[in-house]
Formats: sequence, structure tokens, C-alpha cells
Amino acid sequence: MNDPTFIESARNLAERVIHETNEDDERLSLLWRLAVSRQPDIEERSLLANLLKQRRKEYRKNPKAAENLLAVGISPRDNSLDVIEHAAWTATARAVLNLRETVGRY
Repeated sequence: MNDPTFIESARNLAERVIHETNEDDERLSLLWRLAVSRQPDIEERSLLANLLKQRRKEYRKNPKAAENLLAVGISPRDNSLDVIEHAAWTATARAVLNLRETVGRY
């Protein structure tokens, strides 16, 4: 999960989700659907929303950590996106990409 390629993949997935939708609920559903190939249930959506909220709070307190996360990888970051928001979505995407269901695609 800490491999640079994995982090970069999560960052790019987060960029796609941010660009394709405007509201958190829609973004969470899109993120989940792209990674897991189904819609999240109520509990999964709630867990994701809480994770996103926590990461936003964390990165607002420590913007340097957000910048460091987004600097990982060789593909360029979309600088039009807010650093805090992009990092929070990247962290959320990392969690989804690390799910057993995502990795195994049952």
C-alpha cells in the first residue's frame, strides 16, 4: 500500500473522481464502483465518508503532509486541484484500492 506506484495510482484515481463528479456522495459511489465494480452499501458509504472527513481534517492541520503525498510518483499532479482536497481523496482511494474485494475482484 505504500509502494510509490500504488500511491500514484490512487492519486490518479482521485483526480478522475474529482473531475467527473461534484458532490461527495457521487464521488464516493464512483470511486467504489471503479475499484470494486459495484455500488457501496450503506455501511461502506458511511465508512468512506468518515475516512474522507478525517483525512480532510488531518491534511488541513498538516498541509505539508498533503503535498508530500501528492508528490509521490512520476506522473504530474493536476495542479488545478486543491491540495487538501486532492490528498484527502487520494487517501480515500488508497483505502479502497487496498480492500480485499478490490485486489481479488471476487
